[in-house]
Amino acid sequence: MKRLSSRHQLIRVTGLFVLSIVMAAQAGAEPEKPAVTFIVDPAEDTGPLPHFWTATGFTPPGLMNNERMRVQLAHLGGVALAGVEWVRAHDLLTLVTVEGMDTDPPVYDWSGLDAALDQMLELGMRPFFEVMGSPSGFAFTDMRSDEQAALWRRFVSDLARHLIDLYGQEEVRSWYFEVWNEPDVTPWFNHPWAEDDVEGLIRYYDATSAGLMDADPGLRFGGPGTARQLSVMFTGLMRHLDTGTNHLTGQSPPRCDFISIHVKGGPPSWKPADPSMDAILDGQRELYDYLAEHHPRLARLPLINNECDPLVGWSDRHDWRGTSYYPTFVARLVHRQLDEMVRGEPEFTLMSNDHAFLGGWGQRSVMVPFTAGDGDEGTNPAGVSMVKKPVLEGMTLLSLLGDRTVSVTAPGTEPGPDAPVRCLASLSPAGDLVLMLTHHDDNSAATGEATVRIEIAGGTAAWSRLAVWRIDPRHTAPKPVWDTAGQPDVPTAEQLQAMREAAELRAEVSDAPDGPITLNLPMHGTALLVLSEQPTDAPPAPRGLRARATTGVHGDEVLVQWNGTADPRRLLGYRVEALLPDGTTRALHETPVVSNSLVRPLPNDAVGIRVRAVDLWGRSGASASAPIARLSR
Repeated sequence: MKRLSSRHQLIRVTGLFVLSIVMAAQAGAEPEKPAVTFIVDPAEDTGPLPHFWTATGFTPPGLMNNERMRVQLAHLGGVALAGVEWVRAHDLLTLVTVEGMDTDPPVYDWSGLDAALDQMLELGMRPFFEVMGSPSGFAFTDMRSDEQAALWRRFVSDLARHLIDLYGQEEVRSWYFEVWNEPDVTPWFNHPWAEDDVEGLIRYYDATSAGLMDADPGLRFGGPGTARQLSVMFTGLMRHLDTGTNHLTGQSPPRCDFISIHVKGGPPSWKPADPSMDAILDGQRELYDYLAEHHPRLARLPLINNECDPLVGWSDRHDWRGTSYYPTFVARLVHRQLDEMVRGEPEFTLMSNDHAFLGGWGQRSVMVPFTAGDGDEGTNPAGVSMVKKPVLEGMTLLSLLGDRTVSVTAPGTEPGPDAPVRCLASLSPAGDLVLMLTHHDDNSAATGEATVRIEIAGGTAAWSRLAVWRIDPRHTAPKPVWDTAGQPDVPTAEQLQAMREAAELRAEVSDAPDGPITLNLPMHGTALLVLSEQPTDAPPAPRGLRARATTGVHGDEVLVQWNGTADPRRLLGYRVEALLPDGTTRALHETPVVSNSLVRPLPNDAVGIRVRAVDLWGRSGASASAPIARLSR
């Protein structure tokens, strides 16, 4: 492995630096367990750290016209450093209307689709585009029909040309186009083929591929996004892609730019259930081994698990989905994917937690909506206030990881993938040392606390500040606030504000220690530690500031979004203030915000919004200001 600097060497120091939360002593407690020790060597590069977890999904696409979803997508787009880049929404093509699909030429109305895509792109996200859905409900029922296959090919070609005209060839070539969602599962996704009709799926794939290539051979296309492990639909399509011929173009073998699959941590369950991380990793490996044995050419393509969820079933309620268990599961899964899938074969390029649905504490969502009033609950509720769940802030912690991993050893132990406590060490492009600690067990009822000791080979002289962000049962934990309040359907303004403040990441900041770093990490906890050096200048002003009024359960709120220009690893966060008519300001929140979005009550006399960053050394940066627009509904 490459040595980055000869000045780093392993030294032992006696100083002890403690960042811990003091626990109340309990009678009859077991003897204190020894600390889990990690030695991190920043000079020993162990490879790239691609950020392969930056995707999410939901259904149906019409939710993009729902105020709750707009706020949720704004927060996903606000995850620091483009921490959520890809959005995969089922049935996007139902947003298209068409007259005369079977005439020449058909007349399209793309406006519904354009509005949805515009929203993604405005937020800095891109579509993972499922070529799925029936425009105006046109009855595509049998892709074995040459006539229907030709009509679908023409529609896909017209679609792709429209997208290229609207967004530019370079942008659209950067997207993923996928054949369908779970073509082996019926009847939920209205496939234009019968159950286990492999030939129907193959003809649909060929027609879609031909239509995209008619518009631009450089568009990226693949699939199949199947749900059942090694289903006949998966194996049949793989056989066609390896040795078959496109029925419409004669291309042999047919084009395929990536293989997408859905492997989750357990089946649907309507009772308390815990996921299995091993089920995800073992299932992915089984699929890859099948390709390597039967279709080695396809095994060399990028492999994507774009519904890599802890459990099947977004709406099933599980208490752990509102707690630190969920983000810690995701963080540990990222660590294991890196070790077991990304480093080596196959080319594992993307995993998606399909968690951008609209749901409560126990459902597969990243925010909780509280609704009041007599409006239309489907698209236009009278008042909605959203609270971030810990899993959303978990995506923020992951986004702060560096782009190169460095050596981590655990003297005297063999931590292995299932060790309760693990450490992932990385370097940022600016040279900051970023460590992610996880304390996890798949058993959501597991408890306990670990003392973690981190020794830095070569010492910490290269950095002046240590910042620690935590997600665990006591940090970044809004649900206990709701529980203590009696789990109200509509919280008071004070309860809502308390939940929102409790949901934010808070940096614990100190001078970089001279010796080891020691901290306590509760079970189902994630901690991100950053050792950084002070930049020469205070943070620059954010760019692209937008402020939009929306309706909350207690009156007007404001959704604020911006593009960060400073390295978030070196920030306490952003402060957001209302501008008042007399030129003064009023703070909208207490805790600096690490991400690039905020929603809070809007003062009646506010005329604008001001945002500025504050760095780890307490310096306030230049501010940006914007007027407040009304969010269309």
